[in-house]
Amino acid sequence: MFGKKAKPDYSWVILTTGDLHTPYEIIDTIFAFESQREYWGHLDPNHVFQGVKEKLREKCAALNGQAVVHCQFEYRNALADGVFNKVQALEIFAYGTVVRPFPPA
Repeated sequence: MFGKKAKPDYSWVILTTGDLHTPYEIIDTIFAFESQREYWGHLDPNHVFQGVKEKLREKCAALNGQAVVHCQFEYRNALADGVFNKVQALEIFAYGTVVRPFPPA
C-alpha cells in the first residue's frame, strides 16, 4: 500500500544550550535552518523552532551522535516574495557540537 512514510523518531537526541556533565567525544559541528512564510494566516514561532530542533536531532543521529551541546539559536524576520506581494517570513538558524558520551568505566 502506498502512503506516507513514518518519520524516524529522534527525540532521544539531547539538545542543550549548555554542556553535558559527563565526558564525551566531539564528533562534528552542525548547522540547521527552518523558515515559515505568512500567506493567509499568522507566523507560528513555536512551529519554526520545533522544526529547526528536529533538523538538529536528525543531523546528530546521522553522525552517530547522542547529543548536540552548546546549541545556539538565532532568528530574523524577513520579507519574501509572495504570489502577489511581499510576505513576512520567520527564519531560525541553529548550530551546535555533536557529541557522544563515553561509556561508564
